[in-house]
Amino acid sequence: MRLDRINDVLNQKLETYKEECKMQEDEREFLVRQLVAIKKENSRLRREIEKLKSVSEHLSMLHSRRFHLC
Repeated sequence: MRLDRINDVLNQKLETYKEECKMQEDEREFLVRQLVAIKKENSRLRREIEKLKSVSEHLSMLHSRRFHLC
């Protein structure tokens, strides 16, 4: 009888550990997806910065030419 009780307790602990493991796997999967999305957004923002730098340089050049002509 005592072994049955020990077995029941161990099975309950095992189920608890399995549930915790599943929750951790789900959380890891969520964090990986979030990381991928953030990396994509970071890349997009870097491209946007480069584009804006280019536009800014072009406008500065036009502005300086304008004052050279005067």
